[in-house]
Amino acid sequence: MIKDIELDGFLDEMSQIDKFSSKNAFKSIEGRMYQFEQPVVRKIIYIGITALTGVAAMLVFWFSVFNTITNNSSEPLLFQLPDGSTVVLNKGAKLEYGNNFNKNRTLELTGEAYFNVAKNESNPFVINVGTSKVKVLGTSFNVRHNKKSDDVEVYVKSGLVLLENSNNESIKLSASEYGFSNRSVVYTENINDKNYMAWQSRKLVFINDDLDYVVKTIEKVYHCNINLHDSSISSLRISTTFFNLSEQDIIESIGLTLNLKHEKTDDGYVFSMK
Repeated sequence: MIKDIELDGFLDEMSQIDKFSSKNAFKSIEGRMYQFEQPVVRKIIYIGITALTGVAAMLVFWFSVFNTITNNSSEPLLFQLPDGSTVVLNKGAKLEYGNNFNKNRTLELTGEAYFNVAKNESNPFVINVGTSKVKVLGTSFNVRHNKKSDDVEVYVKSGLVLLENSNNESIKLSASEYGFSNRSVVYTENINDKNYMAWQSRKLVFINDDLDYVVKTIEKVYHCNINLHDSSISSLRISTTFFNLSEQDIIESIGLTLNLKHEKTDDGYVFSMK
């Protein structure tokens, strides 16, 4: 309590009450309790409001400092960063960067994205992706991140890229090179896939390719499911080019070309023999 109740004063007060009763005594005690406890309650409320105000200020600071771009559509999302660099996000990808991006060109990436970085030798462009890091000065490249395994793939279209893992092991990648990184290793490897960037360009090229490869490529680019009802048709071959077509148009074209039956199901498409 804020100050002590003096017993003598309290008894004198009680003796002056004309008609002493338990009811009157309780009222007197209740009044004193209220007198002493009220400032404490006010102080607790004040502290609570101050704490909530601090939390709100922190939230305002967080949301005002960081920008988040997420692609929730099935189509690639193109946008421009404050420094003039352009980014294309694949379906489900997310990019985060600060309001001071022109001074500190650092981003956080989840998923897959293609970057065309504005050149600035005094201000490197850094992408944190999982436990790996991609550093560039000015170039165009693709980054693909598997969140479950934390594997990172980088394909360089032009310029020079530094790929680094959490152990500070790094490799330099130049045009047309692929780099791979995870928590334990970082290495280069050749990938002979002419449709690696098809998700971004929406151009699919097939040259005497078997249907199994064609189907897997379409699934990756359009984020859909395609089943082959008859295993024998997986070895059928096709040569064709699709540019900026819908998945439905591509499925119909393949069916006509290979004389296959195709149908739409609840979870995707099915090819089968006629």
